[in-house]
Amino acid sequence: NYYVPLQNNDETPSFTKRCANAPVHRAVRILGRKYALTRTGYKFLEIGINVGPPSYVEIAIGDNRGNELILSIETWKGLYEQRWNIQNCLRNHCKGNSITVGPLTVRFSTIENAKIVCLESSDVRLMMTESTILFMFNLALN
Repeated sequence: NYYVPLQNNDETPSFTKRCANAPVHRAVRILGRKYALTRTGYKFLEIGINVGPPSYVEIAIGDNRGNELILSIETWKGLYEQRWNIQNCLRNHCKGNSITVGPLTVRFSTIENAKIVCLESSDVRLMMTESTILFMFNLALN
């Protein structure tokens, strides 16, 4: 047996308040393929079809903590087209510089002498090492 105390009606959250606190559900991604970007699989690139009106190809760069940077196919193509500029910035230590690709901003920095690339959208920021982003671009070539 479990004891569940009765709540006063004043303490029960209203329906609208409960709905406002509910997590927003995304559409389902089907026929997806996930590629590990690191040896541990901590960072990944996932390509799939987002089912919803209308269905479309969706590319997600994410990590095992639930952070996902979701890119449209146009933004992904733009990022891929900028790969040479990104590689040049990494090679030439362009710390503090940034490249904008649609809604995505690519920033460069260093942490303890490691070159870091930060991919930022309006609500998500993912950081990865030079080797991880170069590996991601090499995946796209194959």
